Amino acid sequence: MMEKINTFIRGWYEGLYIKEPPGSPFVLGRYQRHWTSNVAHKILEFYSKEWKWLLPFIVGLISVFIALNKS
Repeated sequence: MMEKINTFIRGWYEGLYIKEPPGSPFVLGRYQRHWTSNVAHKILEFYSKEWKWLLPFIVGLISVFIALNKS
């Protein structure tokens, strides 16, 4: 069961490989992804570039939220 789920998620994330032009002997092509997969790629790309400030910023926001709700 987990293998099926893993295969489904991997297929969704990677997308469908389309050879361009069709029938070409060269290995040229692109991945056609679902729009939700594109959003996931963009979020992970942003996080991988900006993790140095993003994590402390989120922790700071949570700390301010907790401090404001305590009073």
